[in-house]
Amino acid sequence: MTLVPCFRLYCSQFLSARVRWYILMTVLTLALVSAAGAQEPSGDGKGRPADPPDPAKGPVPGGGDPNAGPKNETLKRTIQEYGSNFGKLKTWRGTFTVTDVKQDHGKKTSSMKYRVSFCVDNTKDCARWNRSTVEAFDAAVGEVQLDYESGMRKKDVFYRYGPKKVGSTKPTMASTGPLSLIKYGPSSSDFDPIYFFTTEYGTGLNLADRMTFLYEHSGDFGWNWKTTLAGDRVRVESDIPISINRMVFDLAKGATLAESYQLTRENTGRVVLREDSMTAEYRQLGGVWVPVLVRYFEDNKQAGTRYDRTILWTDQVVNEPLTDDAFTVSAMEVRPGDQIVDMFSGTRATVPGTDERSETGYHPRGRRSRVYYGLAILTGCVLLVVAWSVRARWRRRDHSAPVLGGSEGTPPSDGSGPEVDEQSRPR
Repeated sequence: MTLVPCFRLYCSQFLSARVRWYILMTVLTLALVSAAGAQEPSGDGKGRPADPPDPAKGPVPGGGDPNAGPKNETLKRTIQEYGSNFGKLKTWRGTFTVTDVKQDHGKKTSSMKYRVSFCVDNTKDCARWNRSTVEAFDAAVGEVQLDYESGMRKKDVFYRYGPKKVGSTKPTMASTGPLSLIKYGPSSSDFDPIYFFTTEYGTGLNLADRMTFLYEHSGDFGWNWKTTLAGDRVRVESDIPISINRMVFDLAKGATLAESYQLTRENTGRVVLREDSMTAEYRQLGGVWVPVLVRYFEDNKQAGTRYDRTILWTDQVVNEPLTDDAFTVSAMEVRPGDQIVDMFSGTRATVPGTDERSETGYHPRGRRSRVYYGLAILTGCVLLVVAWSVRARWRRRDHSAPVLGGSEGTPPSDGSGPEVDEQSRPR
């Protein structure tokens, strides 16, 4: 008996009619799919084979324009020009003002204005900034006491001094620690100048590195980032139901970041939860495009709060020599007598030099105060001993005085009492 008749006998005896019908339909469907795949052309329809995929262009959503995807020559050019402009920035110093305004349901709750002086040396991987508050207002308490603070980044070490109240004569603590202590962000008071060349205004990651990662890996995650070019403006954006992210670069100004915008929606995509926006203007100095004006706002729709920050450069110098003491604790306004805490080792040291605390009369409780207390007690004891000695001496002098009418040590003449001069007797 052959295989086919045996299979037919098995199916007729052990399988129901319905099961045999399902098997037949499955076989016919597979046959039709195989036939359709065999007839599909593998080339361009004209007998030529299809071109192999270009890895430089990456995945193309929907098979449309290659430049619609994240990996394209426009984005690559943006990365190169941005990196070239930033690479020209060797040294940078100047001052800028920062104005912060906070609102709660349309009413201003607080405002701050800072003045920041800074210097950067990218060849040494160093930066320093000194922030002083020039105006401060809080609706809850009114005028706020002014303060100042400074920070410095030297390779892998971060230095912080303050905040210290203006006019305070007390010593202030300074600290050293890892770079992770720097608080990057649009509302931070750590004004690292390189902060303005980081991802979407202040997350700490170099923007060129972020764009390079997007260029190389965005297709791996199925992101829908798209890049478009309109004149000199390169627009890189992603729009999904729960969020919009957009960055705009200006190729005419070193591919600097001219705009950054984020919008967050709730899960259904119908209600806007939050908006963040940054716009910037640039000027070319020393062959480098640097910011001259930055505006940022954060609008929390759920909480009803809004935060605005405006940064205006008043002067800046690019690629000119810096002073030798530009990156020292004295340039941070650390004073002699202040203490520096090393967070790596947990030790502390006093800044050498003249102790300014002796001039102000401020002395913290500690070893020096204990010495003063000891000297005061010792002085008191010495004075008590001297007083007791003087008193004892006077008492001995009173008891050893000479007897009237006779010489010292001579007894009375009649044994009844001292002799009295008749001439001195009263009459």
